[in-house]
Amino acid sequence: MKKRYLLLAVGTTLTLIAMYYLLGDSKVQAVGAVGTAKLSKHLMVAPPNAALPTPPIPIQKVTQPNDEAKPASYAPSEQEVEVYIPPIGQSVTSDSYQGDLDDYESYQAYGDEQERKLKQAFIIAAKDKVKRLEALLQRGREEGISEEELTFAENKIAGIKQMSEQLQQELSEEN
Repeated sequence: MKKRYLLLAVGTTLTLIAMYYLLGDSKVQAVGAVGTAKLSKHLMVAPPNAALPTPPIPIQKVTQPNDEAKPASYAPSEQEVEVYIPPIGQSVTSDSYQGDLDDYESYQAYGDEQERKLKQAFIIAAKDKVKRLEALLQRGREEGISEEELTFAENKIAGIKQMSEQLQQELSEEN
């Protein structure tokens, strides 16, 4: 373990020396999370308690989904950044294979079961998605969108229906 740390320290030192000689004596380029900045050589060897200059950080305003609506004339300033943070929900955990990895048949059965669940989930989700897309398509017809967009949407709906039917057929053949 100590050998790893020693090799890491030696590698880092050699990299810094190579950067120093490759980039020249007068300026050393430092890359940080904020961006690239040219720093003079004496700043690179400053004592650890010396304060290095930092670029100004813009003020960020965090908005929650329940925040009251802003007036129509509201425009965020240069220093204000709108950040959307979605509500925290239950984390989704998947059941992982608990058997012996050397047992091929058992692992294959687990994989087949996962595939079957995925197909069933697609079929269920496709029904709701098709209903929603058809409602949006009808709304688009009423609002007068172009024929090209209508045809594109109809093809997408038909593709989802076709895939759902194909998966339904595959599931019935497996049983």
